[in-house]
Amino acid sequence: MSVFNDRMDGIDIDNEAEIIRFCNDIEYYLYKKGLICRRYQVYQRDWQMFVAKEARNTESKTLYELLVYLFIFSIEEHFCGGYSSCYVQHYRRGVIPDLIREIVNKLEAMAITEADDSDKNGRIGVAGEYFVMAELTRRGYVASPTSKNTKAIDLLVSDKNGKQLAAIQVKICDNPKQQKWKMSKSVEQNDAANLYYVFVNMNGGAEPSYYVVPSRYVAYRVWQDYDEWINTPGKQGQKRNETSMRTFEFVDEEEQAQYKDAWYLLGIYGRNRTICQIL
Repeated sequence: MSVFNDRMDGIDIDNEAEIIRFCNDIEYYLYKKGLICRRYQVYQRDWQMFVAKEARNTESKTLYELLVYLFIFSIEEHFCGGYSSCYVQHYRRGVIPDLIREIVNKLEAMAITEADDSDKNGRIGVAGEYFVMAELTRRGYVASPTSKNTKAIDLLVSDKNGKQLAAIQVKICDNPKQQKWKMSKSVEQNDAANLYYVFVNMNGGAEPSYYVVPSRYVAYRVWQDYDEWINTPGKQGQKRNETSMRTFEFVDEEEQAQYKDAWYLLGIYGRNRTICQIL
């Protein structure tokens, strides 16, 4: 839609052919993108009231309403028999420019919000890795991050002599009421004996919670949960579509407690701890 917004700056308001060509391009764009409202009649009266106003408050309209209005405008010409007169009339009265500008404004605002959310998730992810690294260091381990292009491994941890080594992948969530982490399909193959997941819940800014789980168990559980989900019909009895998305969550509170702060599972003992002290 931003292309049409830019094109409006160069349209000669007195050139009917240019306006008609512009409006025809909008109609083609709506059909090409599938932006077709089958029940547009529901909004017909609202559209007529919108057109009749000299001062239109487009900001109060939702993005969906604006797109429906644009669709009604695109088909209106076919019913009025005015040989593109509706196109020219609505454009010159500012109806179409108002619609397009507000649609673009709302789309840009949504894009900014998505970018902010993405940036927030990225920052939480980085923070989670540093929280884990700090927690490992506090407990006497030697921990360091891997390079950003290292697949499946975020941190390397060892004892102070470098004789015992483990790899860690950090997964983050930020919901104190839900212990659930997003994963990808590749987790089903990431089951090396010395690879561990540290699931972190940032708890909405409170003290983080840490859960240390061997990768082999995670791989099995993720596969098992997905296999059960994909083979269970949807709410309407339909077959579910394949997806590369996976999730991990604990079976119950007992299992959750079992893996909470279970750093001993790494098989590396910090601050000269013995296995007897851990057990």
